[in-house]
Amino acid sequence: LVALTLAVPGVASADSNEVRRAGDCSIRSDWELRVKDEGRTLRVLWRVNSRIEDQTWQLTLAHNGEQIATPTRVVNGKGTATLERRDIPDQPGPDQFSGTATSTPRGETCEGSATI
Repeated sequence: LVALTLAVPGVASADSNEVRRAGDCSIRSDWELRVKDEGRTLRVLWRVNSRIEDQTWQLTLAHNGEQIATPTRVVNGKGTATLERRDIPDQPGPDQFSGTATSTPRGETCEGSATI
């Protein structure tokens, strides 16, 4: 049963205080969004795996509908462009995160979300 859960895109979860989601982008890349509850704060990782080194991506991350980061990242030697934010205040009730990414040269897009 665990293998089936992990094989379905966007439904994987590490443990009760971390949520992981993953999926495909519009062309060939894929994305991963991780949210970890660290007590009073949250840590979020938004990653695009394009497998094309030196490709430029515009990453955007929102928390409960409010944009909290919009960096431009260049894909590293591992093939990923990553945005990590720590010490995000854990708000009352569910915390919803959404990420978008756009590849500058190819116009490829990615969208993902996770709620903890």
